[in-house]
Amino acid sequence: MGILGGMGMFATTNFISEILKKWSEKYNVQQESQYFRYIIYANPKLPSRSRHIFFEEESPLPELKEDIKKLNDFGCNFIVMPCNTVHYYYDELSKISNVKILNMIEIVSEHLNNNNINNLNIIGTEGVYKSKIYEKYLIHKPSYYDNIDEIRLVINAVKENKINKEIINLFKKLLSVNKFNLLCCTELSKLYIEYNEEFIDFKVIDPLDIFIDYIIKYINQS
Repeated sequence: MGILGGMGMFATTNFISEILKKWSEKYNVQQESQYFRYIIYANPKLPSRSRHIFFEEESPLPELKEDIKKLNDFGCNFIVMPCNTVHYYYDELSKISNVKILNMIEIVSEHLNNNNINNLNIIGTEGVYKSKIYEKYLIHKPSYYDNIDEIRLVINAVKENKINKEIINLFKKLLSVNKFNLLCCTELSKLYIEYNEEFIDFKVIDPLDIFIDYIIKYINQS
């Protein structure tokens, strides 16, 4: 498995930690040789995906293409991108990859559709908010938490490893009491996983959790 990471750095390490935990639990791992092989290519120098989509600033696409080519050159059998916003460029990246890039947005949406989960409150980056990338696949149209400044404060706190009680309380403010809250940013996934007990009064769906379950099945079928 090739992992296009660095979006952001703590979200990438959270993804690795969570998939290894799930694999270990599912297969009762007793020794290292029971794990799968993976390569991480983390590029923290990418131009901002959200600033390109939302403010029409520099596009990260040329550099993303080079990163995907590197993962192809490394000999990966397939590629994952544990970042919601970067899937805005999925079609263009798939065109230049010799191996399959798993589409997290499509996989998560299919899971929600199959389980008839609607009444969604999407909380994500400026790029997710403007591009509405989930609506390409979801049967039921979601609503969006539209105070981008508040969401960005929470996301940046995770990126900078500066989570505190104030940030946790602000995150709670983003969550709807009456809807399913879809965390469409892997920084939000990290915060939710790390402080899960703080959010037990809310209905939260973590796309990263759904995606990891799919990846584990995919590895076994490959």
